[in-house]
Amino acid sequence: MLSKKRYYSENLKIALPIVLSFAGQSVVQMLDTIMVGHLGKDELGAVAFASAIIINVMVVGIGISISLTPLTGQAFATGAFKKAAGFFQNSLMLNSYTGAILTGILLLLFPFLKYMGQPEEVIVHVESYYIITTVSLIPLLIFLSFKQFMEGIGNTKAAMVITISCNVVNVLLNYILIYGKFGALALGVAGAAIATLIARLIMPIAFFVYMYNTHPFNRFFAFFKKENLSLRLQIYLLKIGSPIAGQMVL
Repeated sequence: MLSKKRYYSENLKIALPIVLSFAGQSVVQMLDTIMVGHLGKDELGAVAFASAIIINVMVVGIGISISLTPLTGQAFATGAFKKAAGFFQNSLMLNSYTGAILTGILLLLFPFLKYMGQPEEVIVHVESYYIITTVSLIPLLIFLSFKQFMEGIGNTKAAMVITISCNVVNVLLNYILIYGKFGALALGVAGAAIATLIARLIMPIAFFVYMYNTHPFNRFFAFFKKENLSLRLQIYLLKIGSPIAGQMVL
């Protein structure tokens, strides 16, 4: 039996990186809002308005991705590494589909933004930020497959480090692209969106490179086979993740 002190310290050790990495998903839009705010009230309003819509759709994908963690944890705890890898592989496929679908939904909503009570001077700044940030949901959800898998097998620090590092990259790119520093064009609101897209593209790539070059995590890729892709398994992941997504949206 663990002592109470050790029990709480072990839980905090595992949980704190999860808290920080989850917070990092929302911090991106907040940082964009803060840095774009220096351009003026219309630009600030545009980013805040677009972010409010995107985040409410983004949490659907986050909720669906969480289904991977308990399934992976259960398989890993029993030594069923091939089964855990199968969940991981199918989650990558499911999250890719989900990212594309959510992106499509947000793009279909775009023509209706002008009817949501925002002044015209705000709407004119919304387009580039909204569209580019919407597209960034696809690499973000792919990253979440890596994150939830690693957390399922007990490694919560990798996602935290990658999330925080890419947030730093996002801030630096914001500074360069929004304000036109170091010889770059001053892109304003569009610069914030491009910075977010680049940072989110780096996240799954960085996670893959880390896992592929780190033992024992790289062994799971050896189980990746085309025949392991299963629509039934993807529907099962979706079935578990949908109530989580619904709860998060509410």
